[in-house]
Amino acid sequence: MADLFGTSFPAAASRYAGLSDMPCAFITMERGAVRYAARSTTLRQARAWIPPRSVIPVGSVAHRIRSSGNSATETGEVSQDIWFDNWEKGLDLSELSRHYQRTDTTISLLWFDSDDLPEIEVNRYGARVEDDGGLTELTGELSWPGRSRRR
Repeated sequence: MADLFGTSFPAAASRYAGLSDMPCAFITMERGAVRYAARSTTLRQARAWIPPRSVIPVGSVAHRIRSSGNSATETGEVSQDIWFDNWEKGLDLSELSRHYQRTDTTISLLWFDSDDLPEIEVNRYGARVEDDGGLTELTGELSWPGRSRRR
């Protein structure tokens, strides 16, 4: 795609992630820290956040190939909560990473099926709504005392 439009690979990948219908993200990392992360609309709406200037997460494909010290490209399955802050555990994503040893730059493309997107509920301020179990069951008995009189 980059060759077709005469752009750099990172520019094309970033644009692809930003316009894609499927949940995906393109991350650029330099010297072991996240420099830039482009997320698809689906991930932005789900409040998936990859903090800039954070270290490459341990357990990710990007961390593994950067630790090897060689230029390499690798693909693997990792847990979604490794990359995204405040994210549900137990769901996996695919990660394609490439490390350039000469410039100490790593790029990663993360993606997963829409079916694997956790269902979260947010209030009007964007904060997650935790399920508190709802209201207590009605028993038919009044909960206040009936014998006290006001004067």
